[in-house]
Amino acid sequence: MIPGLERARVRVVRKLEAKPPEVRRWWVLWTVMLGSMIAQLDATIVNVSIPAVMRDFHSSVNQVQWVISAYMIAFAVLMPLTGWVREQIGARNLYLACLSVFTLGSLLCGLAWNLESLIFFRVIQALGGGAMTPIAMSILTETFPAHEKGKALGIWGAGVLLGPIFGPPLGGFLTEFSGWRSIFLVNLPIGFIGIAAAFLILRRDRKTTGALRFAWRSFDFVGFSLLSGFLISLLYGASTVEQGGIASRTVFLCGILSLVFLGSFLVSELRSKNQVLDFSLFRSKTFSIALAVTIVRSFALYGGQFLLPLFLSRVQNYSEYQIGLMILPGAVLIGLLFPFAGKYSDRFGSKPFVVVGLAILVIFFYGMTRVSDTSSMWGIQIPILVRGLGLGLLVTPLTSLALSAAPAGKSGNASILLVLSQQLGGSLGIASLGSILELHHRIYVSEGLPTGAALVKSFQDAFTLGVVVCALAWLLATALPKRFEGNSHGTA
Repeated sequence: MIPGLERARVRVVRKLEAKPPEVRRWWVLWTVMLGSMIAQLDATIVNVSIPAVMRDFHSSVNQVQWVISAYMIAFAVLMPLTGWVREQIGARNLYLACLSVFTLGSLLCGLAWNLESLIFFRVIQALGGGAMTPIAMSILTETFPAHEKGKALGIWGAGVLLGPIFGPPLGGFLTEFSGWRSIFLVNLPIGFIGIAAAFLILRRDRKTTGALRFAWRSFDFVGFSLLSGFLISLLYGASTVEQGGIASRTVFLCGILSLVFLGSFLVSELRSKNQVLDFSLFRSKTFSIALAVTIVRSFALYGGQFLLPLFLSRVQNYSEYQIGLMILPGAVLIGLLFPFAGKYSDRFGSKPFVVVGLAILVIFFYGMTRVSDTSSMWGIQIPILVRGLGLGLLVTPLTSLALSAAPAGKSGNASILLVLSQQLGGSLGIASLGSILELHHRIYVSEGLPTGAALVKSFQDAFTLGVVVCALAWLLATALPKRFEGNSHGTA
């Protein structure tokens, strides 16, 4: 390192070390929030730029959809590897490596010369971004004591959720005024700032201060390969539902493959000494229920986020700019409620917030089953605000509850399972709601309904599925303990 820069780094680190532990904790929070936010942002910012990419590379919808699907699949596949790599190189080193790879991937995406190179660079981007969220959750859980954990996760979650929520309107604005490449290049200055902040603020792991030595035998590569096969076949099948319908040969074969891989993985894990996923976490009833509810929460978040813009565009005929303005109040409400819900769930327990949040999501999906092409602006805006209220009350207490239910020292493994569940829930939510929308529209048109009426009814059917799934999750959440006192570890 350049001597002048090294001296400057040492001075900054000494000043930070001199601050009280409670102050250093919040510096850690702001640092990991930055990286997590831009990783989640790229999960949705591309959606509105797809037509521009198609025009530039003269691609079809089936070809260009892999710009999104490749990121989603790579993002999910990396999750099980995160815990092992963290044990080998430490949380700080892993976070720095992931943010650096993500920033490099963003640069390469912005420089892509054809569709194939863009898809490949999106995989590189996801390999960096995939681990940032679970490692950030793990760092925060080990940094903050139990009485501040909900508040910290609430503030962090508010920042992170701004990514996928504000991604579509930001992507539309950047694409319109600066071209689709700008949605990737905008990550560069944020990434460089995040790398510098993490390098200065995050403490070195004591176990990794010497030479790095990978304990290859401590990782079950057979189990990881089987789990990766399950995730890839499941998410690949989900991503092709809209092309051929849920009964297509591709979806059927992917479903069979995913079951074979899952069964083989479970058998392999029972015989393995080094399990890819920490199944001991499921001994906690609280953690198991919280994980199941997390899948549904992601179903509602990403599935609803997928349907809303489509409904506003195809049924209500709003422009992209108007859609962004319609969704914005609900997004702001979520961001405002995150810290509130985190703070008061620490005081009163997470269960009331989880149960009430899920009940409100049921109301949202039911409200959307009643809208049509004649609904007024407020007839749409009110359900959007209801959705924001439900998610704002639900997400942070649920996350805090799941991580608190994990034994001390296993927060990293718990966060991996949690983020993996979020990816699966979101992907399956988009696929299932999308397939209902497509298949029912085709059926209604074949029965003689006008195209517009068939479209409205198919949207209503898709939202009805959301009602059923969220209602089942609400019943499950009622089995959560009234108050759960998690582990109380927390360091600066």
